[in-house]
Amino acid sequence: MSATPLYPVVTAAQARALDARTISGLPDSYTLMHRAASAAVAWLDTRVERSAAVFVGPGNNGGDGWLIAGLLRERGWQVAVYAAGDPRTPDAQRAKTEAEQGGAFA
Repeated sequence: MSATPLYPVVTAAQARALDARTISGLPDSYTLMHRAASAAVAWLDTRVERSAAVFVGPGNNGGDGWLIAGLLRERGWQVAVYAAGDPRTPDAQRAKTEAEQGGAFA
């Protein structure tokens, strides 16, 4: 029996600090959002049926969701997005626009 990996639990402030440190080595924060979405899609694509419901909020985590939905659709998945409001941040707005460019969502 293999051991279950342990992951540290961080506070919101620690998560923001980790994000800031990671973003400082990238061209911009959107690059981090896109990398996170791509990693999530690569994981999902090997473990889950080829349909998904993605629930997105108005912030950057919602932006991650929009990118995940768009990338899944590009891979041929059936995807429904349920949004709890319009994106509020520039990155989330850009992510929604990018996901919708292929005509994936109403």
